Amino acid sequence: MPEGASPAQPPAKRPAQPLAQLPAQLPADVRGFVGRVDQLAALDAIADTVGAEPTAVVISAIAGTAGAGKTALAVHWAHRVADRFPDGQLYVNLRGFDPGRTLDPADAIRAFLDALGVPPQRIPTGRDAMAALYRSRLADKRMLVLLDNARDADQVRPLLPGAPGCLVLVTSRNRLTSLIATAAAHPVPLDLFTTAEARDLLTHRLGHLRATTEPDAVDLLITRCARLPLALAIVAARGATNSHTPLTTLATELADARTRLDTLADAEPATDLRAVFSWSYTTLSRPAARLFRLLGLHPGPDLATPAAASLAGLAPTEMRHCWPNSSRPTCSSNTSPAGTPPTTCSATTPPTSRTPSTPPISGTPPPAASSTTTSIPPTPRTGFSTTPGTGSPSRGPDPGSPPSTPRPPRRPWPGSAPNTGSCSRP
Repeated sequence: MPEGASPAQPPAKRPAQPLAQLPAQLPADVRGFVGRVDQLAALDAIADTVGAEPTAVVISAIAGTAGAGKTALAVHWAHRVADRFPDGQLYVNLRGFDPGRTLDPADAIRAFLDALGVPPQRIPTGRDAMAALYRSRLADKRMLVLLDNARDADQVRPLLPGAPGCLVLVTSRNRLTSLIATAAAHPVPLDLFTTAEARDLLTHRLGHLRATTEPDAVDLLITRCARLPLALAIVAARGATNSHTPLTTLATELADARTRLDTLADAEPATDLRAVFSWSYTTLSRPAARLFRLLGLHPGPDLATPAAASLAGLAPTEMRHCWPNSSRPTCSSNTSPAGTPPTTCSATTPPTSRTPSTPPISGTPPPAASSTTTSIPPTPRTGFSTTPGTGSPSRGPDPGSPPSTPRPPRRPWPGSAPNTGSCSRP
């Protein structure tokens, strides 16, 4: 080394690059999840097909009425199988049936690209370009994508990966029939709880001792909540926070179907049954909303399509203009244990069945239109709205039009607008 020269310095080491954080966006699982054994088994079988076809992404669509527990089922199952998708899990609430504006698919894609570590300056501005980049990022990945609360198939399609190792789980109050037809999505219909599942939920949340001490009150709560999971969860929360209140008292408060939704009201919209139902009702077209109100006059669990058309003053062939195939609601089974009333009808629209002079506040959604029989809410026997003591709707103004003044003490149906339109051919 020449005199005065400094010793050679080793080359500076480049700082270690942090490992990319795998997205793990699933919401918290529901503690004490009960029931849904058949649906969980169906989803497990669908997950087993991931990667079976070298070019196809696996899609599953969970459809059911408001308050049926679609999100709870999807999140619970996603946590169970998260280890099958080592590249992470993506989640977004598309707000398809929330108050306010639905989430634009472009905004959802942008959030996904952020979660996947794409630098903001590399994210294009156009939705198609963002969707292409999103699919590129998921290529050769095994990821679970949960698209919650979708309005329709058009909101879902831009968010579908192209990678065969991915699984997409969609929840919606709509059946998403076009997604099933064009993308071979696997439908997983979600109905009301069985009586046993409803009892398990109340027992778990209220405590075994309390539930077994008042078994008759538990049965009444199940019946008066129409086995709807959200209604049962609200009642269970009230019982848990008022631990010294007898369950018989809670059941008595639900005895009057005209005020049942008032009893199940809450300051939080997500746990206010009337608000949850209203978000479906406000998405109906004017003709469909009118027909839906008219169907609330029928006292039984079934109605033939010609009879429904007569009720609305239409020809049977015109019924499809009120229930388009793309938004046809999902109906639950109307079979019930011997000696019990028929179940309510689940649908994409809010469970409502009302008398002519009352606002739509019941807990039974509208029917699915078919060529033969239409299952509709059994107004006088189950659900959340009847005329007590009569067993049939009362006489009053034309039920095809909303009432001018709702009866006190009910609150008005959120977002309901005057509607005197008919289901006429456009």
